[in-house]
Amino acid sequence: MTCGSASRQAGEKLSQEEQARLTRQGEVLARQLQRKQDEYQEDVNAALADVQDRIGRKMIDVLDRYARENGFTVILDSSAQNTPILYASTQIDVTQDIVRLYDQAYPAKAGSTPTKPGAKPGTPPVAKPITPPASKP
Repeated sequence: MTCGSASRQAGEKLSQEEQARLTRQGEVLARQLQRKQDEYQEDVNAALADVQDRIGRKMIDVLDRYARENGFTVILDSSAQNTPILYASTQIDVTQDIVRLYDQAYPAKAGSTPTKPGAKPGTPPVAKPITPPASKP
C-alpha cells in the first residue's frame, strides 16, 4: 500500500462532518499563519525604520558640520528621487531678492513693462545679478 492510496482510503472513511471540521481547522490555521507573517513583517519594517532613522540623524549631523566647515550652502543627494536636498544653509535666503527682481521684471501695472532707455519695445528688462548676503561668522 502506498501513501497516496492510504490517504485515499482514509478520505473515503472520513465522514462529511469530519471533512468539514478538518477543512475549517485548516482555514483557521491558515489565517493564524497569515496574521503571524503580517505581524513579523510589521516588526521587521519597524526595526528597519528605527535603524535608518538613527543612522540618518547621525548622518545629517555630520553633513551639517561638514557643510559649515567647508562653506557649502547646499548638499544634494543625486540618488534620491523625492527629497534630494540633504543639507541647506539657513544663512542663505534669496526669497526677497527674487521677489524684488520679479516685481521689477513684471510690475503689477497692467499693460506696461519697464524697459531700459533705447531698448526695443517688448524686450524684457535685464535683471541685475543677485549678490548673496554676506555670510555670518
